[in-house]
Amino acid sequence: MLLEGIRQQTTRQGIQNILADESFSIDGVTGKIKFKPGTGDRQKLPLELVKIVPCANRMFGFTFIPMKFSTPEDAGLNCSIYD
Repeated sequence: MLLEGIRQQTTRQGIQNILADESFSIDGVTGKIKFKPGTGDRQKLPLELVKIVPCANRMFGFTFIPMKFSTPEDAGLNCSIYD
């Protein structure tokens, strides 16, 4: 994102103006990255709550799954020790 700002402007003030512009966004690993006008805070931080559940065939015997799933199997994981 900073590289995109530098690509468009080379001065420090110019980069700040580009990144602060309401229309500025760039594709990141987790989706579009945008900033709130006035504060410079990132909009829509990617966040997903997870819980720890037992999973016998994982290295330490547990895994993380999103809260919306009840079991590892519901999340598409196979935690059976018989595989």
